[in-house]
Amino acid sequence: MEVVSFDPYVPKFSVRPTGRFDILVNTDVLEHIPEDQLDAALGDMRSFSDRCFFVISTRYADTLLDDGMNAHCTVRPEEWWREKIAGHFSYVERVVLTAPDTCAFVTWRISRAARRKLRKIDGGSLRTRKIRKLKAALWPMTAVAVSTIKNCFGWYAQESDLMRDLAGKTVAVVGNARSLSRATYGQEIDAHDVVIRFNRAPIASLRSHGSKTDWIAGGVPLDEEFLKRRGVRRTLWVAPYRQYLSRRMLSDKSLFLDSIKNNQRLVKILNRQPSSGLVVIDMVHRSNSKKIDLYGFDFFESLSLSGFATQDTNTHNFDSERLFVAALCKEDSRFHLHLSE
Repeated sequence: MEVVSFDPYVPKFSVRPTGRFDILVNTDVLEHIPEDQLDAALGDMRSFSDRCFFVISTRYADTLLDDGMNAHCTVRPEEWWREKIAGHFSYVERVVLTAPDTCAFVTWRISRAARRKLRKIDGGSLRTRKIRKLKAALWPMTAVAVSTIKNCFGWYAQESDLMRDLAGKTVAVVGNARSLSRATYGQEIDAHDVVIRFNRAPIASLRSHGSKTDWIAGGVPLDEEFLKRRGVRRTLWVAPYRQYLSRRMLSDKSLFLDSIKNNQRLVKILNRQPSSGLVVIDMVHRSNSKKIDLYGFDFFESLSLSGFATQDTNTHNFDSERLFVAALCKEDSRFHLHLSE
């Protein structure tokens, strides 16, 4: 079997091959191509083979290019990619992979045996998958127990530690609204003493979002590499459920666990679980911060940069959160809500 590698942007692979091939494998490429150039790229791939295997990321990258733009310039949901590929290939079939925020397709009919082999390559042997599934089932109980015990003994940061860090500081709280990607607040955000972002919220560009990240708040496990790359100094777990805390997070003494009592208080006010953004806004309100600027909060009007949830599928009461923040801005002169066009 002859394998030919081609990447026009990598010198040693930049020589364009000629002729037709039995199969073309394209992984982690299409999301890097501007949307207006995708049809030309897919048409070119079709000229090499009718049998193509595509793996595509459906989220923004954690890295930025030299020009300050996100490395993934075309971020679309799975169904959108299926339709785009179907415009160039007569047959498109979805392939299930274990990688999160990733979709995969083949453009020919594959056998059951091939599907089983692909599943084994992607997720390991049946024994490996069973062990991984068992560990995943047991971990939530472990995470809850360990975090509860450690928190009772004062292992983690307390709210008083956060209040001390925020006293007299200018604070930027950066939400995940898609509308922020069209704004130009980047330098303004980075000029704050403390910049708080959420979960793995993407930075669409330096121009719109800036890059400084002092604290990250949310309720999803975050790996060490991601936190180092962002330069994060403190992680705030503001979700009421602690079963998703990772091993690394459980060992981090700078971690802050928001209290269940505080969550219940906000639930009564909002009549639904508060978003991570609302929890942090409420917390910063209790601090002695000098100035508090809110960016990327349009309360789901432009949806979220972090995924493709809709008003019907989200779990928060954004109408109540909008009123909550409006009242804060009215009564507390430190608050400024910066709206994007």
